[in-house]
Amino acid sequence: ERQAVQPLLAATRQLPQRPLGRVDNHRDLSIESVRNDLALGESALANFICDALLARCRAQGVAADMAMIDSSVVRSGLPAGGPLTRGDWLRVMPYADTIRLLRLTGRDLYNLLQDNARRVGRLDEPHTERGFLHWSRQVRYLIDPGASRRSAGVQMATVDGSPLEWQPERILTVACPSFVRQLAESWERRAAAELGFVPLALQPWPAADTGLFLRQELMTYLEQAGGVTAAAGARRDGRLRVLWSTLMARPSYVARVD
Repeated sequence: ERQAVQPLLAATRQLPQRPLGRVDNHRDLSIESVRNDLALGESALANFICDALLARCRAQGVAADMAMIDSSVVRSGLPAGGPLTRGDWLRVMPYADTIRLLRLTGRDLYNLLQDNARRVGRLDEPHTERGFLHWSRQVRYLIDPGASRRSAGVQMATVDGSPLEWQPERILTVACPSFVRQLAESWERRAAAELGFVPLALQPWPAADTGLFLRQELMTYLEQAGGVTAAAGARRDGRLRVLWSTLMARPSYVARVD
């Protein structure tokens, strides 16, 4: 029995060192950026994860129109400019989320984006988990943060290149992690009690679990794509812009296209 178990243990210990490719030297991939900037606007790492999530759904025969994640799914950054291992990615995604499908209309999506604008990180507030969502490339929009969270809003939202306001009855399937926004519940309660608005809940929309594990699907994508690189989707493409005023903006927070 010991002779049978020891090789299995040895193989298991080697799994974290299994190579998945390489990591580009982009600021958005760093530990510092993940800790401080991920809810402040567009992120090359969040773009990569959302697009990879959608690609893996489709590769597995799961029909989805777009994908979204919140910032809680990403718990660490990466060794920028170096090799990538399974252990590195397990630190980025330590949780065993499955992939869930939400069904909503174009009107629902617009309301969700409006709600998301109220959750964006603001330069005059401490960081906390508010459930800010990032989207795959099919969704593009602007956030005007306004003078307060209550007055924040969305502009120029498009899906698949067409204005979202032209698609109010379109039925959309959104792929997302099973744990999306659950860490934001304490902030949502405070927002309803103290900030003067009721955050939008995801629960009323029809949902179905695919049984696919997000972390495993992403590692499959990484192996096939050769790592977290611009060529594989780790870049900013302007899908989200936050219209900070000149007085509020900081260089690391201003959206740009890389």
